[in-house]
Amino acid sequence: MPFRLLLLGDEKKKQAIVNTLPSSATPEIFETFDIAEAQKWIDQQAPQLILLDFDHRRLQPLNFLQGVQVDRKDCRIIGVTEAAANPLIVKAFKFGIDQVINIRETPEQLTREIQHWIKNWQQRDEAAEPVTKSRPALDFSQIVGQSPEMQRVLQAVSKIVQRKWATVLIRGETGTGKDVVARAIHENSFTDYHPFVEINCSAIPDNLLESELFGYEPGAFTDARKQKKGLFELAEKGTLFLDEIGDTSPFIQIKLLKALEEK
Repeated sequence: MPFRLLLLGDEKKKQAIVNTLPSSATPEIFETFDIAEAQKWIDQQAPQLILLDFDHRRLQPLNFLQGVQVDRKDCRIIGVTEAAANPLIVKAFKFGIDQVINIRETPEQLTREIQHWIKNWQQRDEAAEPVTKSRPALDFSQIVGQSPEMQRVLQAVSKIVQRKWATVLIRGETGTGKDVVARAIHENSFTDYHPFVEINCSAIPDNLLESELFGYEPGAFTDARKQKKGLFELAEKGTLFLDEIGDTSPFIQIKLLKALEEK
């Protein structure tokens, strides 16, 4: 499936954007300055990236942002401008735009953002494909229980492990074995060694939890004398189990959501 890019702007902006694309990328680009036409294309094609031209005289970017209906989990909206200052930009962030880039002053930033989002989409697209290579029989011996509820859990796990990568939310009361289910998903997802990293989020204060999850570089704060790898990095190509994630603060949950969306 091709990477789909919607440009609300003119031909000049389109050419500038095409010039930023990596040679390996061949996205499908749809260009319009009509908001109704743009929404129709969004409904039919579900683009992964929307670029909004803040310099186009006929376009009303704030009206678009207020009325657009798009799955924001899978689509990023970036504003582009060549003006040194634009009063609409501040208001645009209130309506949910992800970023605004001045392509005259920092054209390389747009290049990086587009390349990053294409790579992110390719990884998601690959992860959504079912694994085709043969696997050994699934082993759920560590999960005890024959109730209809547990059988439904095992059926769900059986589907999850057929994917190359997946983000999974496990819900349940304390002591019901959420960690056992997480371990079962991990062990049945791989045929060779991959790291399984877990942390109890409710047992660590926010300031320490952020460092544990994302790590830090030397000099990041007073006592940061050497680099510390975060759990996201340590769990690379494996499983990161965030136990009691619902007890974390909104600040941490927002950072986690962003990290998961970019992985």
